[in-house]
Amino acid sequence: MKYYVQIAAIFLFISLSSNISIIAQGFSFFPNTIEANWDYKEELVMKVNAKNMSSLNLSISYTVLELTMTPAWYDELFTQFCDVSSCYTLSTFKKGDLKEMNIMANTEKAVMVMDMYQKNIDSAITPGSAFVSFGFQVKGMDKVDTLTFSVNNSSTGVKELISVSDFSITAQNNELITAHVPSTTKSLRLYSLQGQLVKEYIIDNALYVILGISDLSNGLYTILATQHDGSSASTTFIKHD
Repeated sequence: MKYYVQIAAIFLFISLSSNISIIAQGFSFFPNTIEANWDYKEELVMKVNAKNMSSLNLSISYTVLELTMTPAWYDELFTQFCDVSSCYTLSTFKKGDLKEMNIMANTEKAVMVMDMYQKNIDSAITPGSAFVSFGFQVKGMDKVDTLTFSVNNSSTGVKELISVSDFSITAQNNELITAHVPSTTKSLRLYSLQGQLVKEYIIDNALYVILGISDLSNGLYTILATQHDGSSASTTFIKHD
C-alpha cells in the first residue's frame, strides 16, 4: 500500500510540475518594447499582442516599474494604457503601482494599447517625451516579463526637447550631456520632477558646459539657464538606463 501511495505522490508531483511549466510558457506578449517618434499631428496608438496558450484562465499582475513624462502632457494630452481587461489614464499611475488583469484560456490574440492624443485641437502640444515600463507576472510564478513604451526618447536615454534663445542640450552618453548656452549665461540649475534643486553650475563667459548625470536617479529633469539680466530659458531631459 505504501508503495502505491509513493507512486501516486510522484505522479501528482510530475503532473503539477508539468502544469506549472505549461502555465509559465502560456502567457506572452509581443513586442516587448515599442519606441515611437511622435510628430503630434495624429493620435499615437501603440499596440501589443498578448496571448495565453495554456488551457487555464490566467490572473496576471503587473507593476509600474518606471513612468516619466513631460509634465505639460498631463494637461495637454489624453494618455491611457489598456491591458486586456481594463483601461487606466497615465495620470492615475505612479511608480510602484500594482494592477491586475485576467486573460482567458487559449487566447491567441488579445491587445494591449498605449494611447496618446491631444485634448484640445486648438492648442499646441509642448514638445516632450515619455517613458513607461511595466513588469508582468503570472500569479504564483517567479518569471517577470517587461513591457516598455518609449516616445520621443533618444537611444542614450537623453532627449533634447526644446531650444530657446540659443540654449540646448545634446547627449554624449547616459552619463554626460553637453549644455550649449549663450555667452551671457550666469548659471545652470538642474531640477527634479518634484522641483528639487539637484545640481547648480556657476558659469562665466562659457559657451557650453558638460554636465555629469551618472549619479542621478532615473526620471525627468529640467535644466534652467539664467542670464545676467535675470531672464531665463529651460529645457528638459529624461534619464533612464
